[in-house]
Amino acid sequence: MSDDITESKKAEERLRESQAQLNELSANIADGMVYEMDAGTDGLRRRLTYLSPAVERLHGLTVEAVLRDPGLVYGQVVEEDRERFADAEARVFAFKKKLEIDVRVRLPSGEIRWRRFIASPRRGENGTWLWDGIEVDITERKKAEEELRESQAQLRELSANLADGMVYQIDSGPDGRRRRFTYLSPAVVRLHGLTAKAAQRKPSLIYNQVVEEDRERLADAEARAFASKRKMEIDARVRLPSGEIRWRRFISSPRRGENGTWLWDGIEVDITERKKAEERLREQNAELERKNIALSEVIAQVETEKLRLKEELAAGLDQRIGPLLHKLSARKDLRKYAVLLRKQFKELTDPFRPAPEVRKFRRLSRKEREICELVRGGLATKEIADLLGVSRQTIDVHRRNIRKKLGLTNQGQGLAAFLQP
Repeated sequence: MSDDITESKKAEERLRESQAQLNELSANIADGMVYEMDAGTDGLRRRLTYLSPAVERLHGLTVEAVLRDPGLVYGQVVEEDRERFADAEARVFAFKKKLEIDVRVRLPSGEIRWRRFIASPRRGENGTWLWDGIEVDITERKKAEEELRESQAQLRELSANLADGMVYQIDSGPDGRRRRFTYLSPAVVRLHGLTAKAAQRKPSLIYNQVVEEDRERLADAEARAFASKRKMEIDARVRLPSGEIRWRRFISSPRRGENGTWLWDGIEVDITERKKAEERLREQNAELERKNIALSEVIAQVETEKLRLKEELAAGLDQRIGPLLHKLSARKDLRKYAVLLRKQFKELTDPFRPAPEVRKFRRLSRKEREICELVRGGLATKEIADLLGVSRQTIDVHRRNIRKKLGLTNQGQGLAAFLQP
């Protein structure tokens, strides 16, 4: 008899120790509580046999009050979620599986909180069904999920409305070498002729569209951006499944993700029309430069012809007037008049008789004279080209023409030194 009492005492002691450990464990569960419920032999009864002290923090109720009336907790489940909660319990009990469900509760303060209930039914020693479960507050997680859904919805809307562009995110792993799309906006269909799912399953479908001549340049730009952790911005061509070549601008930045991997947040924009416009502008500028050079040469020729006509006029006057003045000078009575006439004749014809150096400079066009002044001021060819808004090749052509007109045939003699006063 005494042995039976001793064993009974030991069992009670083990039970107390077990409950103490359970209480300690329950108290240390962040935002959660542990419970055990006796559902009877048919699974319909609701009688709590154990409840951790955290019930006061999670429900604003004492353990004693809930043990007396479990309906105090069940009644906090918002009306819209009660039927769903009851159906989930019934299904789980029917198949003896684990219950895991998220529902809302309204606390005595009126605040609405999200809770996750995880429980499993098991047969007790007396034939009743017991539910061992935990309840965890997941309100902050639900808020984060809602914010994420709203953010993703905004991102999808923004991506869909991005003219000629798409948004993407790449997971490049902890070392930056992996290429896995974690997000692709629907515009990928329009820009690459691929679905987002296909590109996410096989990222090479997009990478292989980059034309072979641009792949190494794109890879180098990515490597430099990853090494410096700075923004990448590069233009590259892609060949679509139709065979068409399009220009794209890729703008992306690497950042460290929560799990230690590197994420690239980026956009891709079609700039084909802009590239075509830039090419047309370059061609038009080149044509304009060719026309400017031709016009400068024509003007120079006109100036040269005008100078030649003036010189011919002066020479003709010399031929006709010179002999007459010589004859008048031979006569003593007319000599003083001859001297006066010669002086006036010289004054009239001197403008048509430039000095050899002046004559050479007058052959230069206005643009060539302007370049001479800049060369004399010490500017290099590139600096002159930048100042006048033309190419270096154009300035080189002008300099060759200037040397030719000034008679600088010796390549050892610099134009800048020749122009110095």
